[in-house]
Amino acid sequence: MGPRLRPAHWTLLLATVLVEGAAIGLSWGREPTWDTVVYAAYALANVVAGVLILARHPRHLIGWLLITTGVLQAVVSDLGQGWALVGTSRGWPGSAIADLAAASTWAVGGGLMAATFVLFPDGRLPRSGRVWPWVLPVAGIGSLVLLAGWATGDQVDSLLVSGRNPLRSATVPTVLLYWVGFVAVTTAMLLGVLAMVLRMRRADGVERQQLKWMVFAVGVVVVVLLPTAPFYTSSVAFRIADALVLTALPLAALAAIWRYRLYDIELIVSRTVLYLAVTMVLGGLFAALVVGLGVVFGGGSTIATALATLLVALAFGPLRRWMQRYLDRWFDRGRYNAMADVAGFMADLREGRSEPERVHEVIAAAASRMRSPEAQAAIVPALEKEASLAIEMVSLRAELRHQLEEVRDSRLRIVEAAEAERRRIERDLHDSAQQRMVSIGLALRHVQHELGDSATGVTRTLEAAVREVTDTIEELRDIAHGIRPGVLDDGLAPALRDLAHRAQLPVSIEVPEVRYSKDVETAAYFIACEGVTNALKHAGASQLALEVRQLGRRLVVRVSDDGVGGATMRGGGGLVGVSDRVAAQGGQFRIESKPGQGTTLIAELSCGS
Repeated sequence: MGPRLRPAHWTLLLATVLVEGAAIGLSWGREPTWDTVVYAAYALANVVAGVLILARHPRHLIGWLLITTGVLQAVVSDLGQGWALVGTSRGWPGSAIADLAAASTWAVGGGLMAATFVLFPDGRLPRSGRVWPWVLPVAGIGSLVLLAGWATGDQVDSLLVSGRNPLRSATVPTVLLYWVGFVAVTTAMLLGVLAMVLRMRRADGVERQQLKWMVFAVGVVVVVLLPTAPFYTSSVAFRIADALVLTALPLAALAAIWRYRLYDIELIVSRTVLYLAVTMVLGGLFAALVVGLGVVFGGGSTIATALATLLVALAFGPLRRWMQRYLDRWFDRGRYNAMADVAGFMADLREGRSEPERVHEVIAAAASRMRSPEAQAAIVPALEKEASLAIEMVSLRAELRHQLEEVRDSRLRIVEAAEAERRRIERDLHDSAQQRMVSIGLALRHVQHELGDSATGVTRTLEAAVREVTDTIEELRDIAHGIRPGVLDDGLAPALRDLAHRAQLPVSIEVPEVRYSKDVETAAYFIACEGVTNALKHAGASQLALEVRQLGRRLVVRVSDDGVGGATMRGGGGLVGVSDRVAAQGGQFRIESKPGQGTTLIAELSCGS
């Protein structure tokens, strides 16, 4: 469900902004600037987060708790502080009470915080366990007791503008109330944190990620807030730290409930711990280097400081990478293993032990290490970035295959067009030139018979002319047969037997009585023709072997002679034409022809069956 800001939401936001504007106007220049700005930001962060949660999930209890916290901070603490800063010196009514209330809101805030913890993320108490229903009463009663001990004691004096608590009482056991309330609120807060941790351990999917966000924020707050709370009044640094870390709570709650970048929490935790650890290590290293180099160059030497700074800067990168590998194992094991799988695949790819086409399979397997479909979907972009080289290689290979297929199809179309043109020439030769030459030969033979023996010289001339015409007709027939013999219409086997019969040397032939596609039969026939022509014209062979075998989906044509060998493919030669024809059919062609050992032409054609 998308967010829907209603008039009440806008009114609440505007009212909070106006209150904070008034508070800042009253306090500006009368207290440290950090105090004015940091607490105003904390109040607005709570109200904005609460309103946005209610805009998407009306009546969500966590939203109301955040709004209550923010309004309490804005109205009672910030505006009350501003009123006291100005009104104490001017005699404004209620200045002393406003001053005390502003300094005491943290006691109530602790109880609200404990309630937020135990009710997160759905606004309901955990289903299992008898202790959780007690958290809210303990937090509420503890806040009241803590407030009573704080507001009637003298610890608050240092925070007040007047320097004196108007409700200080000597008869009230302020110290006892303070520590009883403090322990109760602290216990409630710790129980709330424990409830979230136990919920997180039992949950999965979205709820687990929501709880991770809040547990991380709470962990930061607990680490900072609990040790500094007893010293809140005596240290400005602690007060600034408390205010800053508290702002993480509403922001984490908003991110978790809105599910904004929900699965980045492991990365945030890992990087937070990483840079904290790196900072601590480098700080210690810097101090050690300054002391050590100070002994060499003298205490306070700028050379020692410069060298220490340089060494620390050089150590930052390697130290961060080294620590990141080990921290990821602890804080983001699933992500660590997934990234390691892809990194291992890329290493194998670079070493030639794997193929890039496996990249999507590897990414899917690596992503499956995450605990939920949402986490798997969230990590895929990072895995794809890690494997970007392999993905690019797959894309380039696919494009190359597509282009090769286009080239192969183009070559096949060219061969088919050439075949069609050859058949047209064959028909033209048979229907025109051959018939005319036959007619000329018959006419000359008729003239020869008419003359008889009366003109011996003319008769010899006519005989020579008839022989020339006969030879021309045979050459035309050879040309026509070289284009595409009509006998191929009866199949490859009859055509090859006819070729062997017409050859002028012994030919052993082995060919199956099987029909193949027209293109395959034509290519096989021309391979055999080229082998016969090469044996007769160039090899000086005495015998020839012609073999055709089908091996699976490949038709293997082998033509061997016992000639002089040494045959090679030369530009424009017949073997080049045969190679192109075989390649156009998606086949392979090679020549085995060592000098003195004859020549073998081998072609493998795809026969598709």
